[in-house]
Amino acid sequence: MSISSEFILTNKEIDMLHELYVKNYEFSEHGQDLLYTLFTKKAKFNRELLTEKNKRFLFDNILCSNTKVNHSQMTSKAFHCFVFLFLSTNSSEGVLVYNKTTMNTLFLPQSEFDNGNEKILSVKNNIGKVITEVHSFAILGLETVWRILCSTQYEDLLDQGRIFLISIYLKLNVPHFNDQLIFETFFEKIFLMMSLEGNSKSN
Repeated sequence: MSISSEFILTNKEIDMLHELYVKNYEFSEHGQDLLYTLFTKKAKFNRELLTEKNKRFLFDNILCSNTKVNHSQMTSKAFHCFVFLFLSTNSSEGVLVYNKTTMNTLFLPQSEFDNGNEKILSVKNNIGKVITEVHSFAILGLETVWRILCSTQYEDLLDQGRIFLISIYLKLNVPHFNDQLIFETFFEKIFLMMSLEGNSKSN
């Protein structure tokens, strides 16, 4: 039975689905992939289930939450959902500009590729090109990108996350910030996150 185009999830229902498919499966790959593949399709094509308000709820209150998501176990498909919402949220706030054509070619269904390696290569080649300009350091979800990158256990996500994160800093166009200051800010953050990650592992 197909879902009616009038059917919209509430924030409470989104939270319940996350609990059912992700947390109750102890962040299993299968549970994450099922749920976030669905959410990515709905967020990407503005179809049923998600309004702009509950896309923002999903981004702010679930994907960027330390208590709702174990970012070290986030799968690539969950990360792809995060990236779509990261772009749309920051774009709507006037923080960044992104290429919608490039975004719409990212994370195509597996059936459109000959094999998994080709799909991974396509994402790696394009994820760094989707952002065209960043106007502010007040980037929503940036801490979560760092957290994912510093804790992930998946090599393909590490590669994608690193390329995406670097592209954010490379596209910064902020008054009074030259390339040297941006470079210093980036590496200060690297050392800070490495220190925090080291402390968390020792505790």
